[in-house]
Amino acid sequence: MRDKKGYCVGVASLYLALARALGVPIAAVATPAHVFLRYDDGATRVNIETLRGGAASADEDYIREHRIAPGPIAAGVFLRNLTDDEFLAQVRNNLGVIYSRRGDYERAAAQYEAARRLDTRFPAALYNQANDRLAQGALREAIRLYARSLRLDPADAWALNNRGLAYLRSAKAGKARRDFEAALRVSPDFSAARTNLERLEAGAR
Repeated sequence: MRDKKGYCVGVASLYLALARALGVPIAAVATPAHVFLRYDDGATRVNIETLRGGAASADEDYIREHRIAPGPIAAGVFLRNLTDDEFLAQVRNNLGVIYSRRGDYERAAAQYEAARRLDTRFPAALYNQANDRLAQGALREAIRLYARSLRLDPADAWALNNRGLAYLRSAKAGKARRDFEAALRVSPDFSAARTNLERLEAGAR
């Protein structure tokens, strides 16, 4: 607050606390990699983008910007009003990311697992823990976690790419190729997936 800086989950937490105190019907809403707020009194719904000075943004703007597929929206994975527990899952996940960056994978895992208990439809917590397991060389566990994340969000190009890396390191070149190609279908300009596919093809020659 002193520096007037923050990230989406931290800023949202302040607004939610104020909304609760004032009795204003505001909820947090999640996309694959962002949290914003929504005024929703049952008759009127207005999305509030806290990182753009509180500007109103339509659901369609988030769908386009974050490339959200219709399936996860219909399943309630993204763009639903979060309960308090589901918002706390976002906080737990962010704490996990901090521990992951420090290489403290045990504490990170505890936060990701807590996030998943609070919100069973939270692919980011699965994806982040999968990344840690990949970094640790636990390839089978990483693949399993990426697969669970992708069941919730099949259009996650990074999860497809990283599962491809886990398959490649497991000497499963065919599955790796399918994941890299799938990532490029989702995001044709995804340079990491294209580089990984080119290296795989070069190694196969």
